[in-house]
Amino acid sequence: MNDQGDGLERVWMLLEAGRTEAALTELHIRLSADPHDARALHLLSECHQRKGEAQPAYEAAMASVAASPDDPESHAQAGWSLLLLGRADTALSAFTEAIRLDPWGAHHFAHRALAHAARLDRRKAEADIARARELRPHDAQVVSIHGQVLTLLGRTPASEEGAVAMLLGFRPAALILLSPVVRAAVLARAARRRDAEG
Repeated sequence: MNDQGDGLERVWMLLEAGRTEAALTELHIRLSADPHDARALHLLSECHQRKGEAQPAYEAAMASVAASPDDPESHAQAGWSLLLLGRADTALSAFTEAIRLDPWGAHHFAHRALAHAARLDRRKAEADIARARELRPHDAQVVSIHGQVLTLLGRTPASEEGAVAMLLGFRPAALILLSPVVRAAVLARAARRRDAEG
């Protein structure tokens, strides 16, 4: 999302500096003037995600979708908030809509791959991450998500702690690990590895 020139670049700078509360204050001021500002609602959802606040993140993302139904980034934000709520099936629909609206958005394919991995659907996760890598082979976000997908699918020798650290490193609030399905998958794989080694 490019917010240069519409007054939201300051909010992004605050978020990047880890000043989430200050960003929230700025967004509330902006939204008091225009409660249907899709970009501000998108960023509000991002702020709540970074704080690990699943329900407010979801509500702001859905308000962003309602305000701008043709914006693929709003749908992707809804997908992230749904993952935070542990609703990978519904997140898939949100990421699929983002792809429909922006079929060249590699990050949308990568995000959907993560949702497939959360459901332990290896074939679909690998297909989506391959498409993301085809579109943007050197994109840092795509490469990072590729590693997360491989870890969730048990395709890397990462320990449980390594998997947790990798997931925490990309998305503040460990969005995917908050999903009960993914948490169970990571812990079960780590237990199998310990049993095999012991």
